[in-house]
Amino acid sequence: MFIQTTINLNTPSLLLINSAARISGKTRSNIIILLMRRIMIDQRNLVRNNRSIQYQEVLPKESWHRLHITLYSSDYECFLDLRKFCKRSVSLLISLAIDLYLNELIDLLLRGTDNYHFQNYIIISGEVKGVVYWKIYWGIPKKMGTIFQ
Repeated sequence: MFIQTTINLNTPSLLLINSAARISGKTRSNIIILLMRRIMIDQRNLVRNNRSIQYQEVLPKESWHRLHITLYSSDYECFLDLRKFCKRSVSLLISLAIDLYLNELIDLLLRGTDNYHFQNYIIISGEVKGVVYWKIYWGIPKKMGTIFQ
């Protein structure tokens, strides 16, 4: 299943995404998905608690571009989780990923490799004595039975 959404990018970020898409032959949506999968690898360094969501810096209106992207539903859910746990807007996380990982990604794509494979995403909800809980897994544990305990 696919979900269509929009993100806001400043002009330099949009130009870099456009260039990466042109160089690699991938769609802009695909470049963004790969960048966000890469940032998930470093998510432990980005998690912040007890804060409000941080957004991109305020720039003049003409500096922003709305980009329509199409995501797999699992990627969309992961992006929302990254927003929740990292306390940054999805657009800000994408901007960070562009700054940190775009050159690395382009290099991998030009070599014909993609080391950012998604390793599965599992959400399990339950209830204990009237209290609802959610377990979110980014990846699959080696012992699958531990998920359902």
